[in-house]
Amino acid sequence: MKLCAVFAAFALVLPLAGCDDDDGPDLDRDVVTDLPEGNASGNDASGFYSLELYTSDCSGSCGPVGHFPFSFSLCDVGDEDRTTVRIKQIDGYLEIKDLQGYIVTRLYGGINRDGSFDVGGYGTEHGGEVESTARATGRITGRGEITGDAHSHTEGSYDDDHVDCKATYRITGNRL
Repeated sequence: MKLCAVFAAFALVLPLAGCDDDDGPDLDRDVVTDLPEGNASGNDASGFYSLELYTSDCSGSCGPVGHFPFSFSLCDVGDEDRTTVRIKQIDGYLEIKDLQGYIVTRLYGGINRDGSFDVGGYGTEHGGEVESTARATGRITGRGEITGDAHSHTEGSYDDDHVDCKATYRITGNRL
């Protein structure tokens, strides 16, 4: 089971507003849990989507953690994961949930009239010893296609193994 907080499952294609350096968008917990609503109206983006997340970059200490045969890595460049998510739009508010296999399972934020969005979230694991933030920016087209990027930062301890891992994902998908 992949334990990255991704999605950042929706870091889909919107210019990375709020970028604070070349490492991607601001992943501070206070930022990703308080992203503003956008200027869209209606609920056209709502529905179930099939997503593919391609791990394009890993940095920091991402593992492996644990002991054989139960060791795992938080991030592996080249991994491709598929998941189905539920997206809920209420005017400029956007929620992405049901991210299975990730520490951050829900993302909240905004969507604009042009379909661009910026959503983020926070989650914990391993009794709160591991914390993860995720942020996704991208675009949802009128045809129900999603493209974008997601970024996550996971930090903490799995038993005796310390992790401080940043991951970047390319996201593509379609409404089911």
